[in-house]
Amino acid sequence: DDAGSPPPNGGPAKKPAKAEPQQKELKEKYEKTCQMYTTMQHCAAKLNLPQMTVATAITFFHKFFSKYSLRQYKAEHVAATCLFLAGKTESTNRKMKEIISVSFRISEGHENYQKYRDILVDIEMQLIRVLEFDFNVVHPYRFFIKKMDEVRGAKEWKQLGWQLINDSYNTSVCTKRQPEEIAHAIIHVAAACL
Repeated sequence: DDAGSPPPNGGPAKKPAKAEPQQKELKEKYEKTCQMYTTMQHCAAKLNLPQMTVATAITFFHKFFSKYSLRQYKAEHVAATCLFLAGKTESTNRKMKEIISVSFRISEGHENYQKYRDILVDIEMQLIRVLEFDFNVVHPYRFFIKKMDEVRGAKEWKQLGWQLINDSYNTSVCTKRQPEEIAHAIIHVAAACL
């Protein structure tokens, strides 16, 4: 087996075949997460939910899919459930029928409404177990703003930093690092960009 050994022409070595499916799965997960984050933001806008609720929802989403694969649960169902539970957590709760209506474009009287409701209730129970009943999510926004308030004339810096924090939720960094660490990293990245 010469996987990993350099080719005779001196070009780059081939990667072991085992790594390719893992990379493909990671890429698919990242793309699906980005898609669901965008979907959650659109739904939140229609439901008049603040960014903190969306950030909590995507954090829940990352935690859920750290335990389960995208093949086990439909990301769309989990995203809607995360938005529903995040609303409760952030005291911006919306009714299940509102979440279903916006997420799946069906009304309470629709023939599939009860099916979606049952799916979301089941996933909510799974999500609560994954979270181990710990619904407290601290976000980097607070630490970022506190630090930026100490800097005069940092309007562009604040705007860029806020957007970078939003973008960071496309990755699972919110489940792997402390919010203070993320805020400090964002400050450095924003400073380097301006």
